[in-house]
Amino acid sequence: MTEHTRSRPFEIIVMWAGLIVTFLLGAGLWTVRSLLPILGLLAVGCLALCMICGVALVLEFTIRRVTRVEYQEIGQFGTVSRSLIGRSRNYAPLALAAPKVAGSTKVTEIQANIPRLGDLIAAGELVKEGEDGKLLMLQGFRLDESARYGEWPGVIGVSGMQNVGKSVTIEMLAIIALMSQAHVVVCDTHHMKARSLYKKLQCLEGLITFARTEKEVLREAQKFSSELARRKEGSEPAPYVFILDEAASVIRSDIGDEIVAITEEASQEGHGYNLHMVLAIHDFSKDGLGDARIRSFLNWIYCHRMEAGQSKFIQAFNSPKTKKAIAALPVGHTVARDEVNEIEYLIIPFGDSKDALVARKLLENAFPRFDTPARIPETASFMPETNGFNRAETERFTEPERILSVAPVSETEDFTTYQGRKTAVKNLRREGFRQTDIIHRVWGYRPGATEGYTNALAEYKHILQNIMEEVSI
Repeated sequence: MTEHTRSRPFEIIVMWAGLIVTFLLGAGLWTVRSLLPILGLLAVGCLALCMICGVALVLEFTIRRVTRVEYQEIGQFGTVSRSLIGRSRNYAPLALAAPKVAGSTKVTEIQANIPRLGDLIAAGELVKEGEDGKLLMLQGFRLDESARYGEWPGVIGVSGMQNVGKSVTIEMLAIIALMSQAHVVVCDTHHMKARSLYKKLQCLEGLITFARTEKEVLREAQKFSSELARRKEGSEPAPYVFILDEAASVIRSDIGDEIVAITEEASQEGHGYNLHMVLAIHDFSKDGLGDARIRSFLNWIYCHRMEAGQSKFIQAFNSPKTKKAIAALPVGHTVARDEVNEIEYLIIPFGDSKDALVARKLLENAFPRFDTPARIPETASFMPETNGFNRAETERFTEPERILSVAPVSETEDFTTYQGRKTAVKNLRREGFRQTDIIHRVWGYRPGATEGYTNALAEYKHILQNIMEEVSI
């Protein structure tokens, strides 16, 4: 048998094995033919990932070799590092940190030098005459210690959480009203509290009308509303200030609807008739006000410290910066919103019952018959009246003994001396007359750019200063 004959069966086996394998591969590919694109994409993705990893490993190895640093430890004197290119760098040993001592660090807050309320009362700086003769009230002090003055705005809201200076602000407003010869009503249904508004102002009883129960508050509120009606009919608009402490509590009570209605009247019409309100509130939420409508009635707002979520209801305060500032206000500091919706940081002078005593002494000495603010008599005339005397030829007041008036208050008044004019000024202010009318009745001049009026105004201010100095001694 030849070699060729022996190999033939092997070739046949290999041929059949090839056919079988080919058939199986064909059958397998036919079975998974729909998955071939996905398998191809998967293979390409794996290949790309392997290539990226390979490149990253090469780069990482190269960077580590180039930036390799050798360290030589040299003990307590530090360490020297040397890079691959031979650059050396010295590292000094770390120094021990001094331990912190409790209480050794403090933040010093810049304090404005604001006078006490009693000092302002004695100096006569709570109120002042404006250039047009109108009486202006102190509204607070700026951070540069300058005072801000303005007219009574109508309805004032004094807001803030407990023990941040609300009652001191209201005390200042009440004394300012008294200095303005206003009829002042203070309503405090929580008067028994140790730090109540009533206790701060209690020494002014007789000068201020107090309402301590809901029944008394309602009666005084109705009087306030009736006074507005009378003034619409022509009654003399002497200043009248109605102060309501713990306003939310009263508004949520049985008399709340009437209080809200009267507050609306004061906000819309009161200012024009010299009728004003002061409301003490905790915050500007519905719960803090007692009635959400109160927000729109507030012509002026003193906002002491309160949470950011409680001040956001007032549009002028609803900015992140302003809300944050209000939430961090120190005691006695406020962010005030005025009648034209502008805000300003103001500081209120500190005061308590001792300062109210200073006010009482001044009022009783400056106006001996001061009990309740007198209204201007209906029969009072502001037309010139002659007393038979002639005006000083120079129309100057450097000679106190000269006769300087043509409009006496009464036949017994003597305007020929400085003391007589001083007495007349005290009496007329007690009766509720204003600067313009006093100067006309005592000196005979109307406002104007005349030398006579200028000199009369100067002496009038000198007399007022002299009166304040006398009662503060």
